[in-house]
Amino acid sequence: MRFRTSFFLMTLASGCGVTQTATPEAPKSPHASPVIESRVVAASGDFVSTMTTPVTSFGAAWDERYAYVLGGYFGEPHSYSAEGQSRAFSRMSLETGEWEVLSEMPHGLQGLAMTRVGTKVCAFGGNEAKNAAGEPTRMVSSQEAWCYDTEARAWSKLPSLPAGRSSHEAATIGSTVYVAGGWRLDGDPSTAEFHRDILALDLDDPGATWRSIEVPFQRRAVGVTAFDGKLVVAGGIEPSNQISSRVDVYDPATGELIQLPDIPGDAFGVSIVTVGDMLVGTTRDGAVHGLRAGDTAWRKLGTLTFPRFFHQLVPVGDDALLAIGGISGMHTFGRTRIVERFELSRELPRVSIVTVETPFSAKNRQGYFLAGEHLYLFGGNVSLEQHDFEPHHFTDEGWRVHLPSLRVERVASYPERRQTMSTLVLGDVGLALGGFGHDGTAAVSHVEGFLYDFAANEFREGPSLPGSRTQFGLTTHEGALYVFGGLSYDPARGDAAFDHVRTILRAASLDAEFETLEVTLPGSRRAFAGAKLGRRYYLVGGMKENFQLVDDCLAFDFEQETFESIACPAARLSGELLPFGDRLVLVGGAVRKGDDLEDSRAIEVYDPSTDTWTTILDELPFETKHMRALVAGDRLLLVSTHFEEPRLRLAFVELPKIGAMPAE
Repeated sequence: MRFRTSFFLMTLASGCGVTQTATPEAPKSPHASPVIESRVVAASGDFVSTMTTPVTSFGAAWDERYAYVLGGYFGEPHSYSAEGQSRAFSRMSLETGEWEVLSEMPHGLQGLAMTRVGTKVCAFGGNEAKNAAGEPTRMVSSQEAWCYDTEARAWSKLPSLPAGRSSHEAATIGSTVYVAGGWRLDGDPSTAEFHRDILALDLDDPGATWRSIEVPFQRRAVGVTAFDGKLVVAGGIEPSNQISSRVDVYDPATGELIQLPDIPGDAFGVSIVTVGDMLVGTTRDGAVHGLRAGDTAWRKLGTLTFPRFFHQLVPVGDDALLAIGGISGMHTFGRTRIVERFELSRELPRVSIVTVETPFSAKNRQGYFLAGEHLYLFGGNVSLEQHDFEPHHFTDEGWRVHLPSLRVERVASYPERRQTMSTLVLGDVGLALGGFGHDGTAAVSHVEGFLYDFAANEFREGPSLPGSRTQFGLTTHEGALYVFGGLSYDPARGDAAFDHVRTILRAASLDAEFETLEVTLPGSRRAFAGAKLGRRYYLVGGMKENFQLVDDCLAFDFEQETFESIACPAARLSGELLPFGDRLVLVGGAVRKGDDLEDSRAIEVYDPSTDTWTTILDELPFETKHMRALVAGDRLLLVSTHFEEPRLRLAFVELPKIGAMPAE
């Protein structure tokens, strides 16, 4: 009897996989819920640290031990004020990821440039906001230049720049500092003047003054680095507001100016560095591009987990870099908080994890939506135990997490106290259907469906099932909704409390009622892993009558409305199946271990063209009980709130190329 009970409770504790068919960008919060800056409990993998105050448009320099950060902006984009400008001069240990504040400037500054010269890190120019919050923006470009001696831990003044300059960058070749790009602001944006020269100052010459080198381009928000003894100026935006992908190279030895191949992607707010013998840049889409001397084109090396611009790159050794700060777009959700490591020679798969404290009460079985950069969590069960189904164990709480900034805020509550709903993102709305909850007498499966409007932050009634179900598969094909299998549970039915539903439902649209197809599932199946790929819906594992695991796997052809058998991995309960390129990825759930079930930590991949399964990761580095899985860009996102303390674990898995990915 104990064996039977554990099977039942485990399957009610986990639903089928979340299906994501679109990733709309979530809008600015339409409600007054306070935003919570989550405390980071732990980070690992490529997540090496988190910024105390995430910023954009800051200065950065580095030596063998530290990355130095000065100034930057943390306020609302394009609504600049003195209150939103950072005054801090900080450094991060490249060994431990720990941050410390070294000093503070008398006023905030953004859009400045920094570079290292020997034991000094030097800062040049930048924008100072002369207005308070709520006043008209008045930004003034600074002429100041300073150096911080990392050994003496003191600042000293350098000759001022010939004119105010901001939105520029700097690099060092030998003992000479070069400043390139940028513009001059004097408080009135209409009179902004783009610079058309590179400035040079030899710090070994005590009497040196700034030397101007005229160049045939005017750009700001550029990336600048020293590469092979030359100065590289990449990307940016021109006075015409045209974003440029151009890469210019100035040779101090000859005075020659040449061009390299254009850097791919949106290079506004680009960052470039030299790593070993390679020039490396990251553009707004998160792509990491590399170019070696003599190359005729940039090579894509991979992507950052969190795309960002107006960030800084810091090289670490000859084969890695750190991406610090930045933001993913002109939004108000928050700056990118995680400092991310990227190795040029990457061994995949890679698992990067961040765990944060949260105010969530639910421990598991929530409904999930992934919309743009936001993860939404609704409902769920507040207990860690498998069999706690009293009314107070169910919650209706709604939360969303902005993944790059790890900011949490309360959103609309789910209309019912419910768990194990099947969910689907459909453009600008999310659909949650069915599930399990208390009806006042007992915990039962339900029929209701609700639509969540991401822009309005509200639920409304959606399509309902003709009969109650939970633990079923939900997907869409050519605009129609499909429901596969599942369980109808009601203890009031006595011996018939468990009804394993084999019917397949179809609704032509969100406004249409579900109809029953003539074809039925070949056998009972609930708590299975299901995903659509192309014209087929795949069903892997699950549970049938008498609490037995399902050993077979199926593919349903939407056009023919027929099933065919496919190869199967080990029988699995409550796994997550996700489309990834032209393959399917299976993760999570439980597999047999003797007479018991053991949570699976492996990641397996199914190739429909060869009908074969391959294990690409033997063991994830954490417990997978009640874990949910989604596709986030070119990575898997594995989510869990199953902790004694209120916490959220986000694990991003970068997979090796396992098949053709969808076109960008």
